[in-house]
Amino acid sequence: SNNVPARNIITPGDCFSRELSAGAPRLSCRSDGRLAIRVGVQYSCSEMNERTRLSLWLLLAVYSAVRPMQAFPDRTPMLAVVGLHVLLPLLFALVHGAMRYGVRGIAVFVAICVAVGSVFETLSLHTGFPFGQYYFTDVMGPKIFQVPVLLSLAYVGMGYVAWAVADVVVGSMKPRSAIARPLVAAFIMVAWDLAEDSIWANFVHAWVWRGGGAYFGVPISNFLEIGRAHV
Repeated sequence: SNNVPARNIITPGDCFSRELSAGAPRLSCRSDGRLAIRVGVQYSCSEMNERTRLSLWLLLAVYSAVRPMQAFPDRTPMLAVVGLHVLLPLLFALVHGAMRYGVRGIAVFVAICVAVGSVFETLSLHTGFPFGQYYFTDVMGPKIFQVPVLLSLAYVGMGYVAWAVADVVVGSMKPRSAIARPLVAAFIMVAWDLAEDSIWANFVHAWVWRGGGAYFGVPISNFLEIGRAHV
């Protein structure tokens, strides 16, 4: 792509350039190691990578810092807590996912997560299957079919983080297994839910379990079904 004028190249957020030629656009990296952002403005691929990497670490650091806020619902606006807990992992997933799998790849991932998560939550609300009998309060904001929009988006952020961690774990195995990655990701999601569900039910009051449960008021079957659903 060395011969493509700078004005025909725009950035997708990594050290790749989108060439607007005849036919469908494709992603490529310029052989001179430079990326044209606007006419006359260029950044090196390594500079873009470093900036993006630092931004991703910052997102994770802020997310870790706001996690304890959920235990103090009387001191913090709950909608702000919910938003930070959902939107920070979501943003991480969109940026990292676009870098790793491309814009189309992460778009498909988002669509699958939102669709599957929303369907399972809706089924549970109306039938008790697969997660159990519960209902959502107004803490998480607007709802669609009684399911909070932010909860559907939470499946994207945490689902992607679980997948990324599983990819690191399974990547160290010899030989790699296509079955191991989703299984490890599902276990990570269950671990996250074990730490999350009881707090959001008992402290944040984002949802209420109708019959309670053995794990701090949460039914054990919920965690089993969470794991199976994410596989």
